[in-house]
Amino acid sequence: MLAVDEKETVIDNIRGKWLEVLSSTGYRGYSYDYRLEVYDTGTVKKDTGEDEGYKRLSEVLSNRFYPDYYLEMIDKNIINLTELNNSNGFYLDLETGLIHFQTKELSTRFSIADITETVNNRFLSSDKDLHITIINDRSIAIQFRYRNRDYSYDLVVIDNLLELAAQEEEARTAFWEKLLAAGTVFNSSSYGTLEINEDHSFSWSDFDKLVPGHIPASASSKGTISFEIYMTPRLAQRYDDALMFNFKAGSATASAAFFIDIDEAKKAIRLRSVPSILINSDNLIERDNSTPIIVYFQAAEAQ
Repeated sequence: MLAVDEKETVIDNIRGKWLEVLSSTGYRGYSYDYRLEVYDTGTVKKDTGEDEGYKRLSEVLSNRFYPDYYLEMIDKNIINLTELNNSNGFYLDLETGLIHFQTKELSTRFSIADITETVNNRFLSSDKDLHITIINDRSIAIQFRYRNRDYSYDLVVIDNLLELAAQEEEARTAFWEKLLAAGTVFNSSSYGTLEINEDHSFSWSDFDKLVPGHIPASASSKGTISFEIYMTPRLAQRYDDALMFNFKAGSATASAAFFIDIDEAKKAIRLRSVPSILINSDNLIERDNSTPIIVYFQAAEAQ
């Protein structure tokens, strides 16, 4: 409960007050108190560690929980290694007694010793900054305050997440080795020279014909290549991968996306432009470019 209206209101001959409340899933709103039980979380006794609720929380948090939107990412084959890694998640470190929560946006900790059970399967930290609701052994909801902002997450156990992340890491390593095996310096008769390095940096000269329709006008000749865009399974059958070329542009970055195919026999690569309009908010390319620019490069040593 966040606040209570001082004035009573009569609805259908029932007298009561409006309460401003925050739900276990993070929704804020108002509720009439006639059929609500109001309790003061400040009067809850501190958990000694012998309480059943405390044991229940410790047992549940022996699992690592992840934001439930990870399931949607996995379903769409968006294996974002910044998100899906061994450091992220919500879990209890039994050695330190600290509850960790980390995503690509934030990293914070809470002491389990400061957490008590308020009602069945609902827990609150002594500073009231962390709320935990146990839905079942594999699903919880949390709300907390971090750097003056309120956050709310539905969290689930994902058994094969780290395995999927490892498989994606292996696939990216194999792709990069395949690309470097084709060559490190590639020439195009119309679109300049592209040099690719083992550390994912690149140098691309004389790409003027691709500006500004496919490469931003602010792009310099150097930058890095990243795996930050993804393809639907249908597109993944058509192309070897999709890459983001992040050109240095002063103190900023100017990016351009391309599908890539590697011709190992001819030691050549083909880049097919992907306009930003085809990339959704999840960095997923959902359909092909019907009018692409296709850039053909052949390795210098094969010419």
